[in-house]
Amino acid sequence: MNQRPPSIPGLVAACTAAGHLVLAQLLAGSARAWRWIAGLLAGLCLLAALLPAAAAPAGVPPHTVRLHFHRPQHDYAGWGLHVWGEALALRRAVTWQQPMEPAGLDAYGIYFDVPLQPGASSFLFILHRGDTKNVAQDQRLELPVHGREVWLMADTATLFSSPPEIQADFALGLELQRLSAHQVRLAWASAGGVVAVLAIGSLLAFRRLAAARRQLVRQVAGLVEAQRDWQRQAERAPSGADDELTGLPTRASLQRALDAALRRARRHGRPLAVLFIDLDGFKQVNDGCGHDAGDRVLTTLAQRFRASLRESDLVARVGGDEFVVLIEDLHDSRHATRVARKLIECAAEPVPDGERQHRVSASIGVAVFPEDGVDGASLVKQADTAMYQAKKGGKNACCFHAPARQRQLQAQLALERELKDWAADASRLDSLVHWQPQLALDSGRLVGMELQLRRPGQAVPEDLAAVLAVAEEMGLAEALERAMVLQAGRQAAAWRLEGRPALPLTVRLAPGSAARAGRIGRLRAALADSGLPAAQLRLQGPAELAASAAMPASEWQPLHRLGVRLGLDLPPAARLGLLPLLEAAPDLLVLDAELLAEDGAPAVQAKGYVAALRILGEARGFQLAVRGLDTPALRQRASALGIEVGQGDACQEAAAAATAA
Repeated sequence: MNQRPPSIPGLVAACTAAGHLVLAQLLAGSARAWRWIAGLLAGLCLLAALLPAAAAPAGVPPHTVRLHFHRPQHDYAGWGLHVWGEALALRRAVTWQQPMEPAGLDAYGIYFDVPLQPGASSFLFILHRGDTKNVAQDQRLELPVHGREVWLMADTATLFSSPPEIQADFALGLELQRLSAHQVRLAWASAGGVVAVLAIGSLLAFRRLAAARRQLVRQVAGLVEAQRDWQRQAERAPSGADDELTGLPTRASLQRALDAALRRARRHGRPLAVLFIDLDGFKQVNDGCGHDAGDRVLTTLAQRFRASLRESDLVARVGGDEFVVLIEDLHDSRHATRVARKLIECAAEPVPDGERQHRVSASIGVAVFPEDGVDGASLVKQADTAMYQAKKGGKNACCFHAPARQRQLQAQLALERELKDWAADASRLDSLVHWQPQLALDSGRLVGMELQLRRPGQAVPEDLAAVLAVAEEMGLAEALERAMVLQAGRQAAAWRLEGRPALPLTVRLAPGSAARAGRIGRLRAALADSGLPAAQLRLQGPAELAASAAMPASEWQPLHRLGVRLGLDLPPAARLGLLPLLEAAPDLLVLDAELLAEDGAPAVQAKGYVAALRILGEARGFQLAVRGLDTPALRQRASALGIEVGQGDACQEAAAAATAA
């Protein structure tokens, strides 16, 4: 029968008992005492050989992976483990804000015990302290490759399967273990003649060492906790660097906030913008009316700037009349442009000062992370450079550092000027209107036309949805929509004179149309003024129009009673419930060509999605259309899926033939 080998504690207990027995034999003067001494010494030799194993740290628990982490400075305060994956068996939820805390300390540093489900093979993790990661990329641990105990070092992504060499042991760990083993060996070696004293001395030594270890653990834990408290207090403590006049953060505070924002931007992959503001005409106020007047201007503008920004944005005063604004989670160039314009409007508003009013303006330069710079100093410098370009261009303006973004800004400014002209005089659209045909994909028959705009010098029509979004921001969307309805009436009358059939004409609506009161009444008035038969007009807009709480489906009924048709654009991934859309009783649901994937899972999903919409269309009386059919392959794929109507470059030739016929 196999027997388990005796454990180290068992050997210690046996030797202690033997020591007491030998001591009793010696006191009795028995000759057998010497034989007991010889046997006990042999046992002590075996125990001494096994002592290093006894001093080793405990093994890794079952179904657990232990991650050891070493930092040369041993500054482990605040470091935690963010871990995720399907194979984990965590006792609590682990998030970025509440990562897994260290399970213990050893000679190498700190270590984390990650519980896993039986049969687990891998999981993902990252070591971090707040927003500071140990390495830039997430790491994966494969158990078949690395095993259940892994060692990591600061600032490197290498996973070691055995402890690598380090410059200095953590004082709590190996030194104490070596000291423990050394003292035990010395105690047992020096007790060769007095076995009983050796047994008692070894027990006392173990107890003292255990007490010393516990004391050191408490001291290190206290040190780590004190370091954490210091870090938390440092984060909560006021910077003491706010500008005394305006109360805004200063350059030093801005730099800290910018560094933190850049870490978040890198982690989430989102751009941010830095706006450098310099006041135009401030020197004249300061010199002509005195420094007190200049201070009142700065204080007032600081309050206006701060009130015009989101809570997540920051404005700092970095010079006499210079400010810097930090915008996180930048959506696009238009987002930065809108913020810059609000700041310019704040600066242009007169500043009351008793019976006088002071007038200044603002020149703003914009730099965007990451294309204009990857660190705070570079972004501020590039924004400063762009601000001087704005001053050279005439002041009281905004300028981007990146040439491409500046061209976008100039194009938007030109579009806004033209929008004002179009809204003021609908006849100015006559030379810009382009009608895109809508084709029955099965027969090639022309079934409708959609109004688009092609500005001079452009090979392709404008993105009318984007144009309407800009008009919405300017408060000109209703005027532009009215101008397009009037244009549709004029075009229908011209085609009637030419003997063409009366096809449905589609006019697009602005994205925010649903939120405006009295919308339906103004559209009815535009239709009446245009002379266009109601049954020949289709209003096309985003699906949110019919799903909006501010524009319930019942609001569309007056137009439906007149005979006006309604078309709705479905997003590529339909996140909206279909019920509100169907209650609006559209006659056309328009899909985007992005939905028509060539192969793989997207194609299967698109096929089922389109089939379901076709069944609904047969029951509720609407057709399916797709826009953006730019290639014959896309047109064939749309036809194969059973989509009835298509439009795009691939339909132009067939539409021309149908028109000629």
